[in-house]
Amino acid sequence: MEVTDIELLDRICRNDDAHAFQALYLRYWERLYVDAFHKVHSREDASDLVQDLFVALWEKRGTLQVQTTLATYLHAALKNRILNYFKHQAVRDKHIPGVSDAFRVEPETACEAVIRRELHVNIDEEITSMPDKMRRVFLLSRNNELTANQIASKLSISEQTVRNHITAALKRLRCRLQHR
Repeated sequence: MEVTDIELLDRICRNDDAHAFQALYLRYWERLYVDAFHKVHSREDASDLVQDLFVALWEKRGTLQVQTTLATYLHAALKNRILNYFKHQAVRDKHIPGVSDAFRVEPETACEAVIRRELHVNIDEEITSMPDKMRRVFLLSRNNELTANQIASKLSISEQTVRNHITAALKRLRCRLQHR
């Protein structure tokens, strides 16, 4: 004899019965999925919508009050999820072009490539000409991405000395590169 929706729902809500929930899930998942797919035209999104509905049903099981048939309740809940899906789609479609334009990188021109290479050469030359300790601290900071504390520990110097070397190296780079 088949257990009714009301009995399954009662077992879920009162006893946290996972077996009753699984029976309910198996009973309604395919119907809800087909309805969702006909609306959103995406297998993944339809599946996600139905999964989210069942997750919410399980999470609300202690306070769930179904005033209609369970089938009507589930279809209404799915309809609301689909409406929210389309609202989010509309917002995303409205804003994505602007966001992608903001992050679009134009191809580098030949002139820009030459300038970039020259800049790198100048930076490398300036770093090479730094005093040994300053150069080591700066490279550990920039190339190895170590913190002042890590550099201080590695080189057996104080954190303040590390900060002083980094500040001096950056000042030196700015000054020399402005004059080139």
